[in-house]
Amino acid sequence: NSYYVKFNKNARIFFKNNSVDSYNLKYMFARDIPNAWKVSDKQRIIDTANKNTCKVVRFTSIGSGELFNATIKTKGANDNLIPIKQNCPLVNTDKYGGYDSAKTAYFVFVKSLDKKGEEQRSLEAIPIYIDILGKESVIKYLSEKYGKDVTVLLDKIKLNSLLKINGAYVWLRGKTGAQIKLCNANQLLLPFESILYLKKIIKFIEKKKKLNAEIAIDENYDGIIMDKNMKLYQLFIDKLSNKPYNKLPIVLQAKVLSEYMENFKNLPIEKQCSALYEILHFFQCNSVTSNLKIIDAGASSNAGSILHSKNIKEDEEAILITQSPTGYYSKTIDLNTL
Repeated sequence: NSYYVKFNKNARIFFKNNSVDSYNLKYMFARDIPNAWKVSDKQRIIDTANKNTCKVVRFTSIGSGELFNATIKTKGANDNLIPIKQNCPLVNTDKYGGYDSAKTAYFVFVKSLDKKGEEQRSLEAIPIYIDILGKESVIKYLSEKYGKDVTVLLDKIKLNSLLKINGAYVWLRGKTGAQIKLCNANQLLLPFESILYLKKIIKFIEKKKKLNAEIAIDENYDGIIMDKNMKLYQLFIDKLSNKPYNKLPIVLQAKVLSEYMENFKNLPIEKQCSALYEILHFFQCNSVTSNLKIIDAGASSNAGSILHSKNIKEDEEAILITQSPTGYYSKTIDLNTL
């Protein structure tokens, strides 16, 4: 609104009326703009923008589209191949192979008996190719896995649903084997000075990617120095070691980073920035992982994935949270009370 009031929707009108051909936007908010802006409001707006109370909500959905990953595995690849086609010779996976990764439509929370005959509760992924055949096919699919004693306690838990497991918030992303794939849902909070410094590192890495070349850091121009890199490295370790991240599997990375501290200290400053950029992935609210080989050749190139057993134990906190689009309204379901 301030831009429109000062310049009109077409800035050429402003230039023409004031007989100027340029304007330095650096001074845009240095003076009051009648009916749009007061300099006295500046600090109040900055304080509001710096608050960390913003609600973050992720869109949940039921999977659709491709039924499987496109690659067809050869016979004997594993014991869980899915037939390429039904009602024809290709149903024989021992002879013709099949798909080994069915795309997930949604999850259901079920009660069943394990191999020892003991009751268990688990989050089960329902593949798209099963869901499109109807509810009876879903029940049949679960019965073939666990027998007739299987009971659906909660139906159609959508992808990206918010869960609170043992004090940490995570988004439900998918499955792999007998584990569910989760995604960190805890927004990273850092001191303001650290945020400003981290932005300088990100800016350098993005410039490096854009040029697709190795470039040197100019400490005066880029504002990046080794001492501050070390402080940020230690800050990341402290964050991983404390709530809420110490309730997630990524807490193990705090010990790893501590062991590699001397390696990090001896890296060239440009490599330190690349390493800090990778470590930042631990805190991001998506499924990206970190390549720590920059710090040590023996480190993982795929660190930080968050997996959890699909079985929910009675003694652990497991809460499903459904939210309104704004995040101001929510409903919680304690899975262990179902």
